[in-house]
Amino acid sequence: MRKALFAQGSMLAVMMAVGISASAQQAERLKAEEMTAIRSAVSKAGPVSFWVVTEDFTGSFESIRANGEKVKADELKQNVGASMGSFQPHGILILLEDPTGKQQFRMSLGFTVPSRVKVGAPLKVEQIKYDKAVRYTHVGQYQQLANVYHGMNDVKGLKFPVVLRLVDDPTTVPAEWIRTELIAALK
Repeated sequence: MRKALFAQGSMLAVMMAVGISASAQQAERLKAEEMTAIRSAVSKAGPVSFWVVTEDFTGSFESIRANGEKVKADELKQNVGASMGSFQPHGILILLEDPTGKQQFRMSLGFTVPSRVKVGAPLKVEQIKYDKAVRYTHVGQYQQLANVYHGMNDVKGLKFPVVLRLVDDPTTVPAEWIRTELIAALK
């Protein structure tokens, strides 16, 4: 039986989203070392381009688990991974708008792919392409992700959508070593 490409991404998105939600409610300050690293990443902003398969939703952070299960089922039904060879996808959560203070917001869930692949509705393939974007990889618990975004935005204005690329599986990597890449275009 083939494993779903989105299986890991679904679990990661749920854990990450819970971290963002908790962080927004009880913000903690970032350490000086992380702010220095964020400033460095902002100063190195450049072009970004990669392909993803996603499905769009309107919901809350709490709805990500159910939405992720839908993406996984749709991906398996369409056998998206059949032509991807040894490519290892990463889970993707795209915040299409700022969720701060909203009960419902627009988002996309999905996974990276090596190039354009053929998918049918409700899945879509798209190229994430920014002329000038900040890429910053946060190492640590998901609870800090909202603070990382706000730190990046304070240094240089960012615009939505914001892409979160989930690099590590929290079931196999200790919480303090989990890597999550935040990608956002500059205003």
